[in-house]
Amino acid sequence: MRIGILTFHAVPNYGAVLQAYALQRYLGGCGHEAEFIDYRPAYLTTGGRFHWPKSSWHVKANVVIAYQKVMTVKGLLDADMRKQHDRFDQFTDDYLNLSCYRYKTLNDLRENPPDYDVYICGSDQIWNPSKQHGLDPACFLNFGPNVVEKVSYAASFGCTEIPERHHHEVALYSEALDSISVRETSGCSMLKRFADRESHLVPDPTFLVDWSSIMLAQDTPRLSQGKLFSYVLRSGDGLYDFQRELGEGLDLDVVQPLNPHQRWKSYGEIIPMSPMEWLGAIQQSSAVVTNSFHGTVFAILFNRPFLSVKLGGAKSGLNERMDHLLTSLDLESRQISLADGASATARMKQPINWNRVNERIAKMKASGVDFLSVALCG
Repeated sequence: MRIGILTFHAVPNYGAVLQAYALQRYLGGCGHEAEFIDYRPAYLTTGGRFHWPKSSWHVKANVVIAYQKVMTVKGLLDADMRKQHDRFDQFTDDYLNLSCYRYKTLNDLRENPPDYDVYICGSDQIWNPSKQHGLDPACFLNFGPNVVEKVSYAASFGCTEIPERHHHEVALYSEALDSISVRETSGCSMLKRFADRESHLVPDPTFLVDWSSIMLAQDTPRLSQGKLFSYVLRSGDGLYDFQRELGEGLDLDVVQPLNPHQRWKSYGEIIPMSPMEWLGAIQQSSAVVTNSFHGTVFAILFNRPFLSVKLGGAKSGLNERMDHLLTSLDLESRQISLADGASATARMKQPINWNRVNERIAKMKASGVDFLSVALCG
């Protein structure tokens, strides 16, 4: 069966590209021919067009668009950012199968629809309304002929609630989907409330594949052996002292991947890493501290001692993904806020019953496998 996957596959984010790779690899292992629908709209690549400021939302959106355009120019001029983008481009070339045609707009998809037996809108926060664009109908597979089976796998809204102006859009856009699965219970709830659609709860596609076997085939440098690996996104406020104190408490040096977009002070050794090197750094580390969903996921999949730091302030709504994951695996005790930093070392040293966690992971994987087996037979 030929399957076209639409997700965030071409962004310089470790979790995004690895979840994309995982779904492709799993489907390929089932005997399907899986490719990514190479959809790269301007609102993701360069910020998109500015809005006529008819409302406060348009004004705020224009600020985000302006920032993205500045970062696009910076990415062309800044050597570190260019090199980091090159690492991700190389990963795409080496590991991801892309459609021969690159789509830049929803109209492109509708006028020249991809030729597959099934479309899957993949995991990650594809249903989280962007600040500059809102919801994208393409991410609900609102294109292509009706004879094509349209499936969502582990799609995420990324938060517990979306703005009211998008409620009707969820109802309208989700009509295109024949089978729906989401990554968090809040997603099930929103689909039921806004669209009266039932949905299945399945794990992120990173849970569908055996990463230890994948890493055996990699020749990754030993960047973090015997060290505390730190991966911080979105906000590093207060984390400098948190990382320093945790590293000192554990008697471990701290190592972090280079983040050219970072706007906060770093602690420890900063190393440029490709996606596979990033995976290897988590696998080799003595412990992991992160405020990233996928940073947490891979610490768990590699059975590394870890702490997952809650996001605060305006970004606290993004904790829903982490809350659901850790609750599902009975690992709530590994979640920590910066205010609890004094207990971080003791909490990191608390043993984790990995046998029990791995049993739960196996059940989660089974739910994803079962959903895809049924959906792809429809």
